[in-house]
Amino acid sequence: MAGLQHLFDIYSKQGSEFINNLFNKKLVVSEKPDGSVFSAQQNAEGTMDFFKRDDRQPITKLDRTIMSLYEPPIEYIQKIVGSKKLPDNLRFGFEYFQNTKPVSIAYDRLPKNGLVLTHMKEMNDKGKVVKFIDDPRTLKKWSKYFDVEEPFIIFDGALSKLQKEQLEDFLKTPFEDLVKEFNTSSFTKFIVSILDPKLKKTALNNTLDKPIEGLVFKFNDGEYLAKVVDPMFTQMARDKAHARVNQQDTNDEFGLVLYSFIGWVEESDVFKDFIADGSNEDEKYLDLMTRVIKRFIDENSTFLKGLNIKKPDFAKAPEFALNTKMIKSKDVVDFVKKNKDSEEIFKILLSSFRKLKKRKTKRIDDNLKNQINLVVSKVKDITSKVNEAFLTFSEWKKTL
Repeated sequence: MAGLQHLFDIYSKQGSEFINNLFNKKLVVSEKPDGSVFSAQQNAEGTMDFFKRDDRQPITKLDRTIMSLYEPPIEYIQKIVGSKKLPDNLRFGFEYFQNTKPVSIAYDRLPKNGLVLTHMKEMNDKGKVVKFIDDPRTLKKWSKYFDVEEPFIIFDGALSKLQKEQLEDFLKTPFEDLVKEFNTSSFTKFIVSILDPKLKKTALNNTLDKPIEGLVFKFNDGEYLAKVVDPMFTQMARDKAHARVNQQDTNDEFGLVLYSFIGWVEESDVFKDFIADGSNEDEKYLDLMTRVIKRFIDENSTFLKGLNIKKPDFAKAPEFALNTKMIKSKDVVDFVKKNKDSEEIFKILLSSFRKLKKRKTKRIDDNLKNQINLVVSKVKDITSKVNEAFLTFSEWKKTL
Protein backbone atom coordinates (compact mmCIF):
# COMPACT_ATOMS: atom_id res chain seq x y z
CA MET A 1 0.00 0.00 0.00
CA ALA A 2 2.71 2.31 -0.88
CA GLY A 3 1.71 5.83 -1.67
CA LEU A 4 -1.21 5.92 0.75
CA GLN A 5 -1.31 7.48 4.20
CA HIS A 6 -2.79 5.59 7.11
CA LEU A 7 -6.23 6.93 8.03
CA PHE A 8 -4.96 6.55 11.60
CA ASP A 9 -2.13 9.02 10.89
CA ILE A 10 -4.39 11.45 9.04
CA TYR A 11 -6.65 11.63 12.08
CA SER A 12 -3.75 12.26 14.47
CA LYS A 13 -2.36 15.04 12.23
CA GLN A 14 -5.49 16.69 10.83
CA GLY A 15 -7.94 16.15 13.68
CA SER A 16 -11.57 15.22 14.15
CA GLU A 17 -13.09 17.98 11.99
CA PHE A 18 -11.04 16.99 8.93
CA ILE A 19 -11.98 13.30 9.35
CA ASN A 20 -15.65 14.16 9.78
CA ASN A 21 -15.57 16.12 6.52
CA LEU A 22 -14.00 13.10 4.81
CA PHE A 23 -16.60 10.77 6.29
CA ASN A 24 -19.37 12.92 4.79
CA LYS A 25 -18.12 12.24 1.27
CA LYS A 26 -19.03 9.31 -0.97
CA LEU A 27 -16.86 6.35 -0.01
CA VAL A 28 -15.63 3.17 -1.69
CA VAL A 29 -13.70 0.73 0.50
CA SER A 30 -11.79 -2.15 -1.08
CA GLU A 31 -9.74 -4.94 0.41
CA LYS A 32 -6.02 -4.77 -0.40
CA PRO A 33 -4.82 -8.17 -1.63
CA ASP A 34 -1.43 -9.30 -0.34
CA GLY A 35 -0.04 -10.58 -3.64
CA SER A 36 2.83 -9.80 -6.00
CA VAL A 37 2.40 -6.71 -8.18
CA PHE A 38 2.29 -7.54 -11.89
CA SER A 39 1.33 -5.41 -14.92
CA ALA A 40 0.63 -6.03 -18.61
CA GLN A 41 0.41 -3.70 -21.60
CA GLN A 42 0.17 -4.32 -25.33
CA ASN A 43 2.86 -2.48 -27.27
CA ALA A 44 2.68 -0.80 -30.69
CA GLU A 45 3.83 -4.03 -32.38
CA GLY A 46 0.82 -5.88 -30.97
CA THR A 47 2.78 -8.08 -28.54
CA MET A 48 2.49 -7.92 -24.76
CA ASP A 49 4.95 -6.27 -22.38
CA PHE A 50 4.94 -7.37 -18.75
CA PHE A 51 6.21 -5.55 -15.67
CA LYS A 52 7.13 -6.29 -12.04
CA ARG A 53 6.54 -3.85 -9.19
CA ASP A 54 9.15 -1.50 -10.61
CA ASP A 55 7.26 -1.01 -13.87
CA ARG A 56 9.69 1.26 -15.70
CA GLN A 57 11.21 -1.53 -17.79
CA PRO A 58 9.44 -4.64 -19.15
CA ILE A 59 10.36 -8.07 -17.84
CA THR A 60 13.06 -9.41 -20.18
CA LYS A 61 13.80 -12.94 -21.36
CA LEU A 62 16.84 -12.82 -19.06
CA ASP A 63 14.58 -11.88 -16.11
CA ARG A 64 12.32 -14.81 -16.98
CA THR A 65 15.34 -17.11 -17.18
CA ILE A 66 16.72 -16.03 -13.82
CA MET A 67 13.35 -16.21 -12.02
CA SER A 68 10.23 -18.10 -13.09
CA LEU A 69 7.85 -16.41 -10.62
CA TYR A 70 5.96 -14.47 -13.28
CA GLU A 71 5.93 -17.20 -15.95
CA PRO A 72 2.39 -18.50 -15.16
CA PRO A 73 0.64 -15.07 -15.37
CA ILE A 74 2.68 -14.11 -18.47
CA GLU A 75 1.64 -17.29 -20.27
CA TYR A 76 -1.95 -16.89 -19.10
CA ILE A 77 -2.31 -13.28 -20.32
CA GLN A 78 -0.66 -14.14 -23.64
CA LYS A 79 -3.14 -16.97 -24.12
CA ILE A 80 -6.15 -14.77 -23.25
CA VAL A 81 -5.10 -11.89 -25.49
CA GLY A 82 -3.81 -14.02 -28.35
CA SER A 83 -3.93 -11.98 -31.57
CA LYS A 84 -6.60 -9.58 -30.29
CA LYS A 85 -5.89 -5.87 -30.39
CA LEU A 86 -5.93 -4.06 -27.03
CA PRO A 87 -5.57 -0.30 -26.49
CA ASP A 88 -1.79 0.14 -26.43
CA ASN A 89 -2.05 3.09 -24.04
CA LEU A 90 -3.58 1.02 -21.20
CA ARG A 91 -1.45 -0.78 -18.63
CA PHE A 92 -3.38 -3.33 -16.57
CA GLY A 93 -2.28 -3.71 -12.94
CA PHE A 94 -2.81 -7.02 -11.13
CA GLU A 95 -1.96 -8.70 -7.87
CA TYR A 96 -0.60 -12.16 -8.68
CA PHE A 97 -1.00 -15.16 -6.37
CA GLN A 98 1.37 -18.04 -7.08
CA ASN A 99 -0.05 -19.87 -4.05
CA THR A 100 -2.36 -19.17 -1.10
CA LYS A 101 0.45 -17.44 0.81
CA PRO A 102 2.18 -15.30 -1.84
CA VAL A 103 3.70 -12.81 0.61
CA SER A 104 2.72 -12.55 4.30
CA ILE A 105 -0.98 -13.40 4.52
CA ALA A 106 -2.30 -16.98 4.23
CA TYR A 107 -5.61 -17.24 2.33
CA ASP A 108 -8.18 -20.03 2.01
CA ARG A 109 -8.40 -19.86 -1.76
CA LEU A 110 -6.70 -18.42 -4.81
CA PRO A 111 -8.30 -15.69 -6.92
CA LYS A 112 -9.64 -16.71 -10.33
CA ASN A 113 -6.66 -17.74 -12.49
CA GLY A 114 -4.35 -16.41 -9.79
CA LEU A 115 -4.92 -12.75 -10.61
CA VAL A 116 -6.84 -9.78 -9.20
CA LEU A 117 -7.25 -6.72 -11.44
CA THR A 118 -6.64 -3.79 -9.05
CA HIS A 119 -6.13 -0.78 -11.34
CA MET A 120 -5.29 0.47 -14.81
CA LYS A 121 -2.99 3.24 -16.02
CA GLU A 122 -3.45 5.33 -19.13
CA MET A 123 0.05 5.90 -20.54
CA ASN A 124 1.39 8.46 -23.02
CA ASP A 125 3.90 7.80 -25.83
CA LYS A 126 6.82 8.51 -23.47
CA GLY A 127 5.72 5.89 -20.97
CA LYS A 128 4.41 8.40 -18.42
CA VAL A 129 1.16 7.86 -16.52
CA VAL A 130 -1.48 10.39 -17.57
CA LYS A 131 -4.44 8.83 -15.76
CA PHE A 132 -4.88 6.31 -12.94
CA ILE A 133 -8.05 4.23 -13.32
CA ASP A 134 -9.60 2.40 -10.38
CA ASP A 135 -13.31 2.87 -11.09
CA PRO A 136 -14.98 -0.41 -9.97
CA ARG A 137 -17.28 -0.62 -13.01
CA THR A 138 -14.40 -0.20 -15.49
CA LEU A 139 -12.27 -2.73 -13.63
CA LYS A 140 -15.17 -5.18 -13.43
CA LYS A 141 -15.57 -4.99 -17.23
CA TRP A 142 -11.89 -5.69 -17.88
CA SER A 143 -11.66 -8.40 -15.20
CA LYS A 144 -14.36 -10.27 -17.12
CA TYR A 145 -12.35 -9.86 -20.30
CA PHE A 146 -9.25 -11.36 -18.68
CA ASP A 147 -11.37 -13.84 -16.66
CA VAL A 148 -9.68 -12.84 -13.42
CA GLU A 149 -10.92 -11.68 -10.02
CA GLU A 150 -12.49 -8.24 -9.92
CA PRO A 151 -11.59 -5.71 -7.18
CA PHE A 152 -12.66 -6.68 -3.65
CA ILE A 153 -15.24 -3.99 -2.84
CA ILE A 154 -16.48 -4.08 0.77
CA PHE A 155 -18.37 -0.79 0.92
CA ASP A 156 -19.73 1.62 -1.70
CA GLY A 157 -21.93 4.53 -0.65
CA ALA A 158 -22.37 6.99 2.21
CA LEU A 159 -21.47 6.24 5.83
CA SER A 160 -24.23 6.31 8.41
CA LYS A 161 -23.92 8.34 11.60
CA LEU A 162 -23.19 5.15 13.58
CA GLN A 163 -20.49 4.03 11.12
CA LYS A 164 -18.79 7.42 11.35
CA GLU A 165 -18.80 7.27 15.14
CA GLN A 166 -17.43 3.70 15.20
CA LEU A 167 -14.63 4.52 12.77
CA GLU A 168 -13.69 7.68 14.66
CA ASP A 169 -13.59 5.75 17.96
CA PHE A 170 -11.16 3.35 16.29
CA LEU A 171 -8.97 6.20 15.05
CA LYS A 172 -8.90 7.81 18.52
CA THR A 173 -7.50 4.65 20.13
CA PRO A 174 -3.71 4.67 20.76
CA PHE A 175 -1.81 2.25 18.52
CA GLU A 176 -0.41 0.27 21.47
CA ASP A 177 -3.95 -0.35 22.76
CA LEU A 178 -5.05 -1.52 19.30
CA VAL A 179 -2.19 -4.03 19.19
CA LYS A 180 -3.26 -5.44 22.57
CA GLU A 181 -6.90 -5.57 21.47
CA PHE A 182 -6.36 -7.29 18.13
CA ASN A 183 -3.74 -9.66 19.46
CA THR A 184 -6.63 -11.70 20.83
CA SER A 185 -9.52 -10.72 18.52
CA SER A 186 -9.99 -10.35 14.78
CA PHE A 187 -9.34 -6.91 13.32
CA THR A 188 -10.91 -8.12 10.07
CA LYS A 189 -14.17 -9.00 11.81
CA PHE A 190 -14.14 -5.68 13.66
CA ILE A 191 -13.61 -3.41 10.64
CA VAL A 192 -15.84 -5.38 8.24
CA SER A 193 -18.69 -5.47 10.78
CA ILE A 194 -18.63 -1.65 10.80
CA LEU A 195 -18.69 -1.32 7.02
CA ASP A 196 -21.01 -4.23 6.15
CA PRO A 197 -22.41 -6.31 9.04
CA LYS A 198 -23.94 -8.78 6.54
CA LEU A 199 -20.55 -9.95 5.26
CA LYS A 200 -19.45 -13.29 6.72
CA LYS A 201 -16.20 -13.71 4.80
CA THR A 202 -13.56 -11.74 2.93
CA ALA A 203 -12.66 -12.06 -0.74
CA LEU A 204 -10.29 -15.02 -0.39
CA ASN A 205 -11.03 -16.29 3.12
CA ASN A 206 -14.04 -18.31 4.24
CA THR A 207 -14.46 -16.46 7.55
CA LEU A 208 -13.75 -13.06 9.09
CA ASP A 209 -11.42 -14.59 11.68
CA LYS A 210 -8.38 -14.61 9.41
CA PRO A 211 -6.25 -11.50 8.79
CA ILE A 212 -6.20 -9.30 5.72
CA GLU A 213 -3.45 -6.83 4.85
CA GLY A 214 -5.75 -3.82 5.00
CA LEU A 215 -8.40 -1.70 3.33
CA VAL A 216 -8.17 1.19 0.87
CA PHE A 217 -10.60 4.09 1.50
CA LYS A 218 -11.40 6.13 -1.62
CA PHE A 219 -13.36 9.30 -0.86
CA ASN A 220 -15.39 11.19 -3.47
CA ASP A 221 -14.20 9.22 -6.53
CA GLY A 222 -10.52 9.51 -5.66
CA GLU A 223 -10.44 13.07 -4.33
CA TYR A 224 -8.75 11.61 -1.24
CA LEU A 225 -7.20 8.17 -0.69
CA ALA A 226 -6.20 6.53 2.58
CA LYS A 227 -5.57 3.08 4.00
CA VAL A 228 -6.46 1.20 7.15
CA VAL A 229 -4.01 -1.57 8.03
CA ASP A 230 -4.47 -4.30 10.62
CA PRO A 231 -2.45 -3.06 13.66
CA MET A 232 -1.07 -6.57 14.01
CA PHE A 233 0.20 -6.40 10.42
CA THR A 234 1.98 -3.12 11.22
CA GLN A 235 3.43 -4.62 14.40
CA MET A 236 4.60 -7.66 12.41
CA ALA A 237 6.36 -5.30 9.97
CA ARG A 238 8.11 -3.60 12.88
CA ASP A 239 9.17 -6.94 14.36
CA LYS A 240 10.35 -8.16 10.96
CA ALA A 241 12.45 -5.03 10.44
CA HIS A 242 13.97 -5.37 13.92
CA ALA A 243 14.77 -9.03 13.24
CA ARG A 244 16.39 -8.12 9.93
CA VAL A 245 18.58 -5.56 11.67
CA ASN A 246 19.52 -8.04 14.39
CA GLN A 247 20.45 -10.70 11.83
CA GLN A 248 22.79 -8.25 10.13
CA ASP A 249 24.50 -7.38 13.43
CA THR A 250 23.22 -3.83 13.07
CA ASN A 251 21.25 -3.79 16.27
CA ASP A 252 20.25 -0.15 16.44
CA GLU A 253 17.62 2.28 15.22
CA PHE A 254 20.06 3.65 12.64
CA GLY A 255 20.05 0.36 10.75
CA LEU A 256 16.30 -0.01 11.17
CA VAL A 257 15.65 3.40 9.58
CA LEU A 258 17.91 2.56 6.63
CA TYR A 259 16.40 -0.88 6.02
CA SER A 260 12.86 0.53 6.26
CA PHE A 261 13.62 3.36 3.83
CA ILE A 262 15.35 1.06 1.31
CA GLY A 263 12.44 -1.41 1.44
CA TRP A 264 9.94 1.42 0.90
CA VAL A 265 11.93 2.77 -2.07
CA GLU A 266 12.06 -0.68 -3.66
CA GLU A 267 8.36 -1.31 -3.13
CA SER A 268 6.98 2.06 -4.22
CA ASP A 269 9.50 3.03 -6.95
CA VAL A 270 9.11 6.52 -5.50
CA PHE A 271 11.87 8.29 -7.44
CA LYS A 272 9.83 8.22 -10.66
CA ASP A 273 7.51 10.83 -9.07
CA PHE A 274 10.20 13.50 -8.63
CA ILE A 275 12.35 15.81 -10.73
CA ALA A 276 15.43 17.17 -8.94
CA ASP A 277 15.73 20.96 -9.04
CA GLY A 278 19.11 22.68 -8.76
CA SER A 279 22.09 24.08 -10.64
CA ASN A 280 24.47 21.28 -9.63
CA GLU A 281 24.38 17.72 -8.28
CA ASP A 282 24.58 18.80 -4.62
CA GLU A 283 21.57 21.11 -4.95
CA LYS A 284 19.63 18.47 -6.89
CA TYR A 285 20.46 15.81 -4.30
CA LEU A 286 19.27 18.04 -1.45
CA ASP A 287 16.06 18.98 -3.27
CA LEU A 288 15.26 15.41 -4.32
CA MET A 289 16.07 13.63 -1.08
CA THR A 290 14.39 16.09 1.30
CA ARG A 291 11.12 15.72 -0.63
CA VAL A 292 11.44 11.93 -0.85
CA ILE A 293 12.26 11.64 2.87
CA LYS A 294 9.28 13.84 3.73
CA ARG A 295 7.02 11.47 1.82
CA PHE A 296 8.63 8.44 3.49
CA ILE A 297 7.98 9.85 6.96
CA ASP A 298 4.48 10.95 5.99
CA GLU A 299 3.51 7.53 4.64
CA ASN A 300 5.19 5.49 7.38
CA SER A 301 4.58 7.57 10.50
CA THR A 302 2.72 4.78 12.32
CA PHE A 303 5.71 2.49 11.80
CA LEU A 304 8.33 5.14 12.60
CA LYS A 305 6.52 6.29 15.72
CA GLY A 306 7.72 3.12 17.45
CA LEU A 307 11.39 3.97 16.93
CA ASN A 308 13.51 5.46 19.66
CA ILE A 309 16.51 7.10 18.02
CA LYS A 310 18.95 8.08 20.72
CA LYS A 311 21.29 11.01 20.15
CA PRO A 312 24.48 11.64 22.11
CA ASP A 313 24.20 14.64 24.42
CA PHE A 314 26.40 16.89 22.28
CA ALA A 315 24.12 16.32 19.26
CA LYS A 316 21.18 17.79 21.17
CA ALA A 317 22.69 21.29 21.05
CA PRO A 318 21.02 23.83 18.69
CA GLU A 319 24.08 23.99 16.44
CA PHE A 320 23.59 20.31 15.56
CA ALA A 321 19.96 20.78 14.51
CA LEU A 322 18.92 20.25 10.90
CA ASN A 323 19.55 23.46 8.92
CA THR A 324 16.54 24.21 6.70
CA LYS A 325 17.98 27.35 5.06
CA MET A 326 19.29 25.40 2.06
CA ILE A 327 16.03 23.49 1.48
CA LYS A 328 14.06 24.93 -1.44
CA SER A 329 10.72 23.22 -0.83
CA LYS A 330 8.51 25.23 1.53
CA ASP A 331 6.46 22.07 2.17
CA VAL A 332 9.55 20.27 3.43
CA VAL A 333 10.66 23.20 5.61
CA ASP A 334 7.20 23.50 7.16
CA PHE A 335 7.10 19.74 7.70
CA VAL A 336 10.47 19.69 9.48
CA LYS A 337 9.44 22.56 11.76
CA LYS A 338 6.17 20.84 12.68
CA ASN A 339 7.74 17.39 13.13
CA LYS A 340 10.82 17.92 15.28
CA ASP A 341 10.72 14.27 16.34
CA SER A 342 11.48 13.31 12.71
CA GLU A 343 14.55 15.52 12.41
CA GLU A 344 17.02 12.74 13.20
CA ILE A 345 15.47 10.51 10.52
CA PHE A 346 16.00 13.31 7.99
CA LYS A 347 19.65 13.61 9.03
CA ILE A 348 20.30 9.86 8.89
CA LEU A 349 18.75 9.44 5.45
CA LEU A 350 20.19 12.64 3.96
CA SER A 351 23.71 11.61 4.95
CA SER A 352 23.43 7.97 3.88
CA PHE A 353 22.79 8.11 0.13
CA ARG A 354 25.09 10.88 -1.10
CA LYS A 355 27.84 8.63 -2.46
CA LEU A 356 28.65 4.96 -2.96
CA LYS A 357 29.88 3.12 0.13
CA LYS A 358 33.25 1.47 -0.54
CA ARG A 359 33.70 -0.42 2.70
CA LYS A 360 31.63 -1.73 5.58
CA THR A 361 31.61 -0.15 9.04
CA LYS A 362 30.51 -1.11 12.54
CA ARG A 363 27.00 0.04 11.66
CA ILE A 364 26.90 -0.93 7.97
CA ASP A 365 27.76 -4.52 7.02
CA ASP A 366 28.27 -5.76 3.44
CA ASN A 367 24.59 -6.54 2.88
CA LEU A 368 23.38 -3.11 4.00
CA LYS A 369 26.24 -1.45 2.09
CA ASN A 370 25.17 -3.12 -1.15
CA GLN A 371 21.52 -2.14 -0.64
CA ILE A 372 22.48 1.47 0.11
CA ASN A 373 24.57 1.57 -3.07
CA LEU A 374 21.59 0.44 -5.19
CA VAL A 375 19.62 3.45 -3.91
CA VAL A 376 22.63 5.75 -4.41
CA SER A 377 22.79 4.66 -8.06
CA LYS A 378 19.10 5.48 -8.54
CA VAL A 379 19.60 8.90 -6.98
CA LYS A 380 22.65 9.60 -9.17
CA ASP A 381 20.65 8.71 -12.29
CA ILE A 382 18.30 11.57 -11.42
CA THR A 383 20.71 14.19 -10.06
CA SER A 384 23.24 13.81 -12.89
CA LYS A 385 20.67 14.57 -15.59
CA VAL A 386 20.64 18.00 -17.20
CA ASN A 387 17.25 19.62 -16.66
CA GLU A 388 15.29 20.36 -19.83
CA ALA A 389 14.81 24.04 -20.64
CA PHE A 390 11.06 23.58 -20.74
CA LEU A 391 9.00 21.32 -18.50
CA THR A 392 5.45 20.13 -18.95
CA PHE A 393 2.92 21.37 -16.39
CA SER A 394 2.82 17.95 -14.66
CA GLU A 395 6.64 17.84 -14.51
CA TRP A 396 6.75 21.39 -13.14
CA LYS A 397 4.30 20.41 -10.38
CA LYS A 398 6.67 17.65 -9.27
CA THR A 399 9.36 20.22 -8.53
CA LEU A 400 7.16 22.06 -6.01
